[in-house]
Amino acid sequence: MFWKTVSRIRAKVKTQQKEGATLDTSSEKFGRTNNTIIPFDERRFQALENSKKTSQQAVANVMGVSQSTVWRWKKKKHIRKHTNATKPLLTDTNKNDKLLFCISSCIYDEQTNAFKFSDMSNIVHIDEKLFYLTITQKTYYLTPGEPEPHRKIQSKRFIPKIILMCAVAKPMYSNEGELIFDRKIIIFPFTAQVLAQRRSKNKNRGEPETKLIQSITKRHIRSILIDNILPAIREKWPEGASKTIYIQQDNAKPQILDNDPVTP
Repeated sequence: MFWKTVSRIRAKVKTQQKEGATLDTSSEKFGRTNNTIIPFDERRFQALENSKKTSQQAVANVMGVSQSTVWRWKKKKHIRKHTNATKPLLTDTNKNDKLLFCISSCIYDEQTNAFKFSDMSNIVHIDEKLFYLTITQKTYYLTPGEPEPHRKIQSKRFIPKIILMCAVAKPMYSNEGELIFDRKIIIFPFTAQVLAQRRSKNKNRGEPETKLIQSITKRHIRSILIDNILPAIREKWPEGASKTIYIQQDNAKPQILDNDPVTP
């Protein structure tokens, strides 16, 4: 396309030279062909609804200009790109609970005779996370003669998934700066031992097998909290650390309340 344009302009110049006319290589297209810069109207732009300013194409349509003009406005920093995230809708009760939590995190320091925030070294954070055992497309870096990996799954639409419960805390150091607690407590899968209902190539009927728990309920959270997390905290917690330990959970429905009658 470029060489066709050059050849056309060259032929046009030779014709004009033979006729003795003034050389003119301007475009023969109809309409506006000059590079007149369209000024940016800040008041008009700010008066637009935010729903009409979600892309450069939308801005160009509502402002009656081309996308290249919008791009120039962006390059000259007349407009800027902003990624907007939703904010939580807090009620008065939510705000009050947050305030009480902040107040409860304050401790009185007798040396400075003032209040300060707790270092939260006695708080254990627990949360569950879902992982798929594999993905349909995976990238590997291989040598030219290296064989490609052969991965097999029974169904691409229903890939098995596993849910893990993780418990971590703030790392602790001694007075000499030596690490005495690496913050890792336990990570445990939600699995159950059940008897096989039918015979297969892997096991006979009635033999125990490990099954992944796909739906987590309060009973599963309570069981893993009592049988796994609390013993792991007792085992790995440093000797000189605080013996009053708080377990912080997220806002998921299956979580255990602090006044649960079964939890010790």
